[in-house]
Amino acid sequence: MSSQPPPDLRVLCRKLSSIPPAQLPHALPALSKHVARCRHALSGPQQQQQQQQQKARDDASQTSLLVHKLKTGISTLLTGRSPEARFAAIGLVKAAVDVGGWETLRGSEPWVRGLLSVVQKGDAAASKELAVVALTRIYVSVQPYQTLVREIATPTVPAFATACLQLIKPAGADRPPVAAAAAAPLALVETICDAFSTLIPLYPTTFRPFASQVRSAVRGYLAPTSCDAVVVPRSLQRAAGRLAASLHHVAAAKSGGDEWAKMVDGVIRELHATADQVLRAIDETWDSTGGYGRTAVDPGGEPSGGSASADKLPPWDGVGAGAERLTGLFRHLADYLRYPTRGPVSVPLGGIMGAISRVCLVAKLSSKTQAWDQALETNPAIGREERDELWSVVPDIHEAAMDLMLVMLRRLGRGMLPLVPELLDHLARVFRSGMDVPAIRTAGYLVLEGLLTVAGPTLSKPAVAMVEPLAAACCRDLQQDAGLLLPRPSSSKPAAPAPGARANGAAAANADLFLPPGTCGPTCAACWTGRPS
Repeated sequence: MSSQPPPDLRVLCRKLSSIPPAQLPHALPALSKHVARCRHALSGPQQQQQQQQQKARDDASQTSLLVHKLKTGISTLLTGRSPEARFAAIGLVKAAVDVGGWETLRGSEPWVRGLLSVVQKGDAAASKELAVVALTRIYVSVQPYQTLVREIATPTVPAFATACLQLIKPAGADRPPVAAAAAAPLALVETICDAFSTLIPLYPTTFRPFASQVRSAVRGYLAPTSCDAVVVPRSLQRAAGRLAASLHHVAAAKSGGDEWAKMVDGVIRELHATADQVLRAIDETWDSTGGYGRTAVDPGGEPSGGSASADKLPPWDGVGAGAERLTGLFRHLADYLRYPTRGPVSVPLGGIMGAISRVCLVAKLSSKTQAWDQALETNPAIGREERDELWSVVPDIHEAAMDLMLVMLRRLGRGMLPLVPELLDHLARVFRSGMDVPAIRTAGYLVLEGLLTVAGPTLSKPAVAMVEPLAAACCRDLQQDAGLLLPRPSSSKPAAPAPGARANGAAAANADLFLPPGTCGPTCAACWTGRPS
């Protein structure tokens, strides 16, 4: 190692002592860049530098002194009274830990205490969020070193979990999550969920006492509805779903698989209970399987579900909110398949496919030639308004079900081969029913891609015929996106022949391309080739 310290280290120490605290947040990007360029100085063995300094005092390296000065300066800012200085110090701690390795981590215990103080006390939400990120980075980095785990992580992770739970739990203990406003902004709640999802698999024993509190705190973000007090963004919904799916890691040894299966079973049962209310306007043809069945519901009043209990999802009323709960449960069910588990688990494919089948059977034979009241047997006790609202939300439910199909295909791969015929049947039915909805077409194309990847060479001729409408629609969408589908002339007067036209007046382009969408059949040559013939 060179005896001369890097210039960025000198500049960094000088700026930390000269920049006014109020201006430090503005200078943080430049300061972090200096820290990144001091990688070798921060990660080098300081004891060796001190020995070299003792052997040659006249021209000894000043690197160790500057590194010590830098760390002391950051600690001073982190424990100071200026909130701007604390914010900048948090960012510098994160930058130093990223590049410093073992040498920086082994002396990070004072920083961890300071970061915990920021999370626990009244700093701004932005400072708390950055502190959560920095602490998570430290806990992840020390995990391979058992000595550092005992010295840094084990004593402080419980305090970190407690402080974060105080931020994300509902303001009213007697009300369910989301129905009561959280104590922190939703962006901070999302960051905490991501942090817990990262740390729980690394420190399962430490997080075990907090499992029930975590489950209650995030339950309301798993399948939000318009009846909730706040609007939950999709990113927070996914972060909460990942956290809930990771809670099986804290189970006792060899019981993680059973806990995972129990949580999945609970989601499926909640999904069917919600479907009982949302789909009460129709006489379903779905047959219950695997211990999951329909229950009789009261046709009077509005459809409703959920509970004010802390261990239940928040209450909802109305078909629209019920459909939102149903789609959220489908997405949450996909979370359990999307993220890794602690060990081998038994996936209840029968129960999952039963939930998919139930909603996919609510479909029309054609999106244009058949009305919903003609396609399905309706319940005469349910009014017209509720039925119309149900027809309007069916595409959203179908889209969520197809998203779950896609996750299953990508996660289980060739293990889905026995279920391919059933999936193809559901896909074809849902696609015919909602072909005029762009989101349904997009989801259908993705599921078809997954099915062909898994079982393409093994599909029978009837199975290939089932997916012809999807392939034709995909080609038409591609042609429309490329501008190859021209509108039919509005005037009934025949257009003048274009220059270069054939002698008999026939145009050189394929006439099918000038038809409005939906008028050519699934065997249209232009749709299959994707270009004019």
